[in-house]
Amino acid sequence: MLYDTAHARREAASGNHSGLRLEPFQGVFRNPADPGGAARFIATSTQVARAADAPSGAVAGHGLHQVLGLALPSGGSDYVDSGRLMRSWLASGFLLTGDRPALYVHEEKSADGKLQRGLIGALRVGPPTTSAVYPHEDVLPHVVDRCRNMLRGLRADLEPLTLRYHGEGAASDVVDLTTEQPPLLEAATECGALHRVWELTAPDGLETVRHELARSRAVIADGHHRFSAQLALRDLQRAAGETPGFWEHGLALLVDSRRYPLSPAAFHRVVHGVPLGAAVDRLLPDYPLEPCEGTLSDALGLLAARRSGPVALLSDGDRHHLVGLARARPATAYPGRPTDVELIVGGLLPDAVGEAAAANAACVDSVPNAIATAAASGGFAVLLNPLDESAIWAAATDGRRLPKKSTNFPLKPPLGLVMRMDPHRSSS
Repeated sequence: MLYDTAHARREAASGNHSGLRLEPFQGVFRNPADPGGAARFIATSTQVARAADAPSGAVAGHGLHQVLGLALPSGGSDYVDSGRLMRSWLASGFLLTGDRPALYVHEEKSADGKLQRGLIGALRVGPPTTSAVYPHEDVLPHVVDRCRNMLRGLRADLEPLTLRYHGEGAASDVVDLTTEQPPLLEAATECGALHRVWELTAPDGLETVRHELARSRAVIADGHHRFSAQLALRDLQRAAGETPGFWEHGLALLVDSRRYPLSPAAFHRVVHGVPLGAAVDRLLPDYPLEPCEGTLSDALGLLAARRSGPVALLSDGDRHHLVGLARARPATAYPGRPTDVELIVGGLLPDAVGEAAAANAACVDSVPNAIATAAASGGFAVLLNPLDESAIWAAATDGRRLPKKSTNFPLKPPLGLVMRMDPHRSSS
């Protein structure tokens, strides 16, 4: 089911429904004339996180992944300085601006053969009733503040949000047809994914896309904190009485989930410093626990077999317990069935380790990393089945916010592949 029926009817009755608007813009990217230049410039989200933990000055805009010099200013610099650096790179020809407004077709082929295509453009931002963009995850205020400071200082978007919508086919036909031409640029990441980009400027193709998106809605797959930051900047601009400008839109990739279906992966939780046995003792007898014999792989197979849930797997790498979540309650009550991650965050974790330890649980994007993190800290991992995309849509269109880091859509453009800059080019 694409939308929550009752909610959709309420919006239709209010007369507030408005579709998606993805505007052409003049993209900014690494000069394609330099062979391999784009691959040296871009950075994946994993590389950004790794660099953020590196010694200060280790990625100060040189060597590999030069975009990190913009995203992670160091040595007393700030994001205004990063904006000046970006504009100096434009002036020198290191970066180029597209010579005309365009939408950009993006294609990613992952190392394991997954394929995703979509359209990058300037997306109108706003609440769902005016933008048709639906968040589904909660955000952390301090992370939103950091994103806002970066956007405001740079006066630029370094990476697009990733959104998914249920297309009618015509726009995706335009996308696929465009990929039959030579790409504008291409670059491979360290994980083996190949990214390619084409310009879409043909008036008939742009009109086909505009017409389809005007009748569509989208859910945010990646970029909730940046979207919240863009909304905040838009509201500040309006409150100051300024003419609508750069912050009315944000850089976004729209993917038709009917043409390119992709099941999101799960984010798992890791509790530090609490042995698995102690957590199990606290959960008994209220929670049904089933010890799993055999390997972690065997236990994960049992977890997957019970995907209809609600269920989770507790593991420290050596011992494993399936736990039923029927007793758990989400932090906020609402009609309908809560997701497993809401039951974990709002119910099971506080019951197992207390409120303080539950609040400090780490969000980890893979089972091996979750188990390794748990082992290193003397704790345990709570492993989850991934959410269905239909459950994400249901939560988003009903106005709910799932806990932060509930879903992981692994295919997305890297930082610096296609960027968007304020045409006034002011770093004030």
